[in-house]
Amino acid sequence: AKDGASRAAALTNRLLGFARKQPLKPVALDLNGHVEGMIELLARTLGDDIVIETRLAPHVDAVMADVNQLENVILNLSVNARDAMASGGVLTLAAAKR
Repeated sequence: AKDGASRAAALTNRLLGFARKQPLKPVALDLNGHVEGMIELLARTLGDDIVIETRLAPHVDAVMADVNQLENVILNLSVNARDAMASGGVLTLAAAKR
């Protein structure tokens, strides 16, 4: 319950920040770590009909991004994918080194 409340508070903060058009604060991020850290939130948000699969290449370089914006992008794309899979399906999140 504590973890759920913390995640809900963080999501609310991100949404409020988006609404206020806060300036971006790009920092070097571990993309794989952020994706893995969002899996539980995504699973609860997307429901039981969607299976989440990851294909995260090892040793992906850090990316310069705003943490809140990155999480919003992943969440929004995931929800859009869910909406496109009326009967459920598999959502694959991938990251690779270029």
